[in-house]
Amino acid sequence: MTPRNEYSSAVRWNLAILVAVVVFALLAASNIDLPGVYADEVLQVTPALHFVKSGMESQAIGEAHP
Repeated sequence: MTPRNEYSSAVRWNLAILVAVVVFALLAASNIDLPGVYADEVLQVTPALHFVKSGMESQAIGEAHP
């Protein structure tokens, strides 16, 4: 193999990797607005904050909240 062929082969591999990364980025960007794996846990934030805040108020004020 001549040095020219080795350089050409390296350029082809680098180009193939670059194309794969660009295709992955484009496919990932098209799905960025979809919920992720832990999206169901986000639904629990509001009830958890309400529980924590009402629990802290009831301890500070001395009143029980329903």
